[in-house]
Amino acid sequence: MRKCAVLLAGLALFSSGCHFKTKDLLRALEASKAAPVTVTVSPSSASLPAYGTQQFTTTVTGASNTQVTWRLGGPPCAVGQDCGSISAKGFYIAPGVIPTPNPITITASAGADALAAASAQVTITPAVEAQENLHGSYSFLVSGSDSEGTLSVAGKFVADGAGQLHSGQMSLCRAQAPCVEQAFAGGYTSSAKNQGSFWADALSEAKFRFVLTESGVVNLQLDDSKGLHAAGIMESAKDISKE
Repeated sequence: MRKCAVLLAGLALFSSGCHFKTKDLLRALEASKAAPVTVTVSPSSASLPAYGTQQFTTTVTGASNTQVTWRLGGPPCAVGQDCGSISAKGFYIAPGVIPTPNPITITASAGADALAAASAQVTITPAVEAQENLHGSYSFLVSGSDSEGTLSVAGKFVADGAGQLHSGQMSLCRAQAPCVEQAFAGGYTSSAKNQGSFWADALSEAKFRFVLTESGVVNLQLDDSKGLHAAGIMESAKDISKE
């Protein structure tokens, strides 16, 4: 009897003092629903030569947290082939060997909602041999920064005209620290006339990209997947001897 009395009193209070409308309840429910989190990746596709690079960016809507997590996937990655590497900031370095099958899938997942994701397709193309671009002795200097701070890298090498570097010497210098001297060997390719890339075993995760400008200066850029970015110039021994 006591429970019934309480229930009847509650019903009477609800019917007399509270006037909820179905439309008002529906509006409140709709307003309480969070906007869906969406992710877009740009560019959505790319074609890169072996060891080519591409900066991918994302746009996240529906959340204040715009951080994303990058990952590489697709059939070649699933069977253990080299699919390259991508940094936490979306900087991608292609593998040195064309995967089978092509392409590679690059996916960005939202930090606010792991189910919200978007992908880009990267097709790896053959690199054009760089014999016409690099042949003889060269020196270089780049400066920039990585996760540890500012740095500069200076060095020299001999390009054999057949895609290989030898007799390399490199000096990596940081502020308030002794320079580190290293010998290195490596290789090089190009994606077009008067431009390409080379790499050194002393900096195994990094790649140098070079472009011969109309003024005759060879611009050089050094990047890796861990946030290293540096820029400078490269000169051949012939150019230096003319000065």
